[in-house]
Amino acid sequence: MTLLVVDDQVDNLKTMSEMLQPLYQVCATSSGEQALRLAAAEPRPDLVLLDVMMPVMNGYAVLTQIRENPETRDIPVIFITGLAGEEDEKYGLDLGAVDYINKPINHSILLARVRTHLILAEQYKLSKLLNANLDIQVQERTATLQETLTSLATAHDRLKNSLLSTAHLISNLLETREKAMAGHSRRVAASAHKLASFFKLSEAARQTILLAGLVHDIGKIGLPDALFGKPFEVLTAEERQEMIRHPERGVELLKGLEPFHEASKLVRWHHEYFDGSGYPDRLRGEDIPIGARILVVTNDYDALLCGTLISRKLDRSGAMDFLMANTKRRYDPLVLDAFFKLKCGVQVLRDQPEASDTEARDSRRASKPLQGIARSLPVSDLKPGMVLLKSISLPGGVLLLSRGYALTQGIIDQLLDIQGRLGRPFPPMDVVIRVTSQ
Repeated sequence: MTLLVVDDQVDNLKTMSEMLQPLYQVCATSSGEQALRLAAAEPRPDLVLLDVMMPVMNGYAVLTQIRENPETRDIPVIFITGLAGEEDEKYGLDLGAVDYINKPINHSILLARVRTHLILAEQYKLSKLLNANLDIQVQERTATLQETLTSLATAHDRLKNSLLSTAHLISNLLETREKAMAGHSRRVAASAHKLASFFKLSEAARQTILLAGLVHDIGKIGLPDALFGKPFEVLTAEERQEMIRHPERGVELLKGLEPFHEASKLVRWHHEYFDGSGYPDRLRGEDIPIGARILVVTNDYDALLCGTLISRKLDRSGAMDFLMANTKRRYDPLVLDAFFKLKCGVQVLRDQPEASDTEARDSRRASKPLQGIARSLPVSDLKPGMVLLKSISLPGGVLLLSRGYALTQGIIDQLLDIQGRLGRPFPPMDVVIRVTSQ
């Protein structure tokens, strides 16, 4: 195995080379431009260790060009950096880095991370080369991936890293095959974890949902390249039959990893629909575990934004409309209601800080007979003291404010914020401009 090490500091090059040379062939350079030439030359490196902060051409620029070159785009790149901020790490991962190692470099961590990503890279190459019978491909890939996942878990246990880090690596492995899926598993997992808090689930249950979200699509690893990332809506009947097997394949892949035992159940059922029309077991209603009912909402929402569920990408508002149109069919209404609260900030309207004396007095007055002028006004024209003649709801019927509510400036500001989040104006609101009787 050949490693390319890039760092503008000669001492760092020497240190890393000495750590790696007993096990690997090492090629070292202090120049970003030279690194690009070496990466494209034969024999190509199996992995690149790349410093971020370098003169002339920094690590981000080098990685961008590596990913743009068809000859080098599949080479895994690990950033070696003294930048420890989350934003720096996120930026590098978004560009296509597979991992980050912080300076000063720990010998054991360096060797374990390199070994892990070389295993992943070999598995990825193998998945592209296997073009024989699909069932045989899946069996071989499954066996190899199980070994890879076991190696990953063992390596991370030795280094006392968290189970969550392993799940991130698994999701990264899948998402390297399709740019449209980049970050999908992380977004689904994070959103599902937040949504779970609405249902007062235990920390263990929320952690299981988070893990399941990160690895929910691992069963797609055996799909042919032509099928991977293709919108479900445009699949042929034969392709759909192949696609709907991925939850069961995911369970098989995770079966040998005991820490993923509970998460694998949600992986199996993350495409079960509330009316029983989902797969693979056609569970219905509350027979579907709450974690799976949460995942199907967050997964479909992100897939709509990515363009992998239907034949076109939807914006945030369009994706919300799709979810609401399928309530009680695909989605649990209670989960969908909570999801709207999460995405639109609705919870703020129902958990107001204690009102001031003036606001409390205004709200009490709203329950008395009103004298005033009825008007239909946009949110931007509402004023404190106006009283709602009709309840306000989100598209799909999620209640925001009830009829008779006396508006305050804080509530009006939040309505404006929610309107912006939805990407569309509320319909004009029927209110009474009160005339106070003495």
